[in-house]
Amino acid sequence: EVMLCVGMLVSSLVDSGLQGLGHGAWRLMVGLPALPGALMALSLLIIPESPRWLVMRGDFDQALQTLHRVLSGGLTGKGTSSRMLTEAEDELLLLWSAVEKDRAAVRERQH
Repeated sequence: EVMLCVGMLVSSLVDSGLQGLGHGAWRLMVGLPALPGALMALSLLIIPESPRWLVMRGDFDQALQTLHRVLSGGLTGKGTSSRMLTEAEDELLLLWSAVEKDRAAVRERQH
C-alpha cells in the first residue's frame, strides 16, 4: 500500500512538472507510465524460469541449472563451487518434495 501511495505521489509530481510544457504535455503524461511496463516486459528476457515451475513440468535438469545460476550469483559473475552445487541439489530436492506434497493433496481432495 505504501508503494502505491508513493507511486501516486510521484505521478502527481511528474504531471504537475509537465504541465508547463504546453499543449503536447498530455502525451508525455499518458506515455511515461508505459516505460516501467516496458522495462518489466524486457526483464522477462533476462529473468530465469521459476525452478518450482520447471520441477512441476518434470524438467529437473533445467531446474537444477536455474537454481545453480541463482545461488551462484547468476549474472554477477561470481564463481561456482561444489558447495553451491550441493545447495542447488538440496533446494531441488526440497522443491520436488513440496511439489509432490501439493500433488498428493490435490489428488486427495479429488477423491
